[in-house]
Amino acid sequence: MMIQHIENAFTVDTYETHARIALENDDLNEFNQCQTQLKKLYEKLSDVDKAVRHIPEFTAYRILYTIFLMGNSKYEGGSSDMYELLKEVHGDQNNLITTKEVGHALRVRTAVANTDYKAFFGLLATAPMMSGFLMNLVAPKMRFLGLKQIVKSYKPHVEKNFVLTQLGLTEGKKGDGYLRACHAVVKEGRVVIDKDSLGKLAPEETVEGNLI
Repeated sequence: MMIQHIENAFTVDTYETHARIALENDDLNEFNQCQTQLKKLYEKLSDVDKAVRHIPEFTAYRILYTIFLMGNSKYEGGSSDMYELLKEVHGDQNNLITTKEVGHALRVRTAVANTDYKAFFGLLATAPMMSGFLMNLVAPKMRFLGLKQIVKSYKPHVEKNFVLTQLGLTEGKKGDGYLRACHAVVKEGRVVIDKDSLGKLAPEETVEGNLI
């Protein structure tokens, strides 16, 4: 289609499908390439209803993907890219901001900006469409920041189940394994908190994006 310069609703559908498959397979490079092409196609085919019907879904993905990139110190776009994206969303005449997908993504942005781990994992549990795949990229950082906040806030101990629930985990091999991997002190169903607890904590080294 690219070689033959085919740009119609079917082209959009092809790129959207390819982008979703890329998300399912953790191929962010391919996903990003699809998003770049889709943005151009949406603009070019703005008067074709069938071509632009999924704009809210993919705008939400752009917001979530930018949130993920902003957590990478090597990302050069920084907050300016998010600013431009938010300006585009708020200035959109089709009221993208009122759609379920975009509204959810904007709440995720607020949760991440405020390190509100409880709100973040609540939003992850209710993520529409395929937003959860992108949120899972941010989840490890939010989970560890949340664990640090809990350890700072509760003394002398806090129920383990409460901690896991707040961090979007459940009791069992994965949840308990996460706490151990972060060097949290767990005794008799409680996370023990003392003056040394925070100093012992360290981010889990293994990839845990699929814990949920």
